[in-house]
Amino acid sequence: LSPVSLRPDVRASRSQHGPFQNKLAKLVEKLSPEREVVDLEHETGRVLFNSMDSFFAYGLLSGDKVYWRFVREFLPKTQQQLLRAEWGDIDSRRLSIAWLKDAFNRGTLHFQMLSFKNNRKMIERFYHRNACMSNGGMLEAVTDMIMINTLSQSRARPGCNCGAAHYSYCNSTSKEKEKNGSFQAFLLLGYK
Repeated sequence: LSPVSLRPDVRASRSQHGPFQNKLAKLVEKLSPEREVVDLEHETGRVLFNSMDSFFAYGLLSGDKVYWRFVREFLPKTQQQLLRAEWGDIDSRRLSIAWLKDAFNRGTLHFQMLSFKNNRKMIERFYHRNACMSNGGMLEAVTDMIMINTLSQSRARPGCNCGAAHYSYCNSTSKEKEKNGSFQAFLLLGYK
């Protein structure tokens, strides 16, 4: 029997960082001129979402692609509870995906990544030293790319200046919001 403190062998290599960063840059560049809201039905949007999922999952010390444990360290308890309430009784891997979709939909991914970038000790606690998240230059570049994507998506939503990535939510009446639930309208990337 192995001691509880032993972690699984993490196979993370810095040689993957350059090609991965280039892939993300091309995806964001491809989406920047879009004038429509991009969701998972848009092929490039789906590839960007999956790439960001891989970005956060790559090099986790737990080796299970569950970055929810890392992310929740930065979220207020109420936001964690709202995510759980919206997505129901799901495992931590799906909570990771739910958080990522929520961050994309609300346009908050850039700000959350800024907080990740400024907390190196937390990154070291959850990620291998060769993980994408541990590479400060790459993390900063990807954060900037997400900001560019968020800005281009906000242009796709005329009249919306709240930072949320869902035009119909911003323009719906309070009765519609109450009927649909505040999070239901944000399910632009619909995982359920």
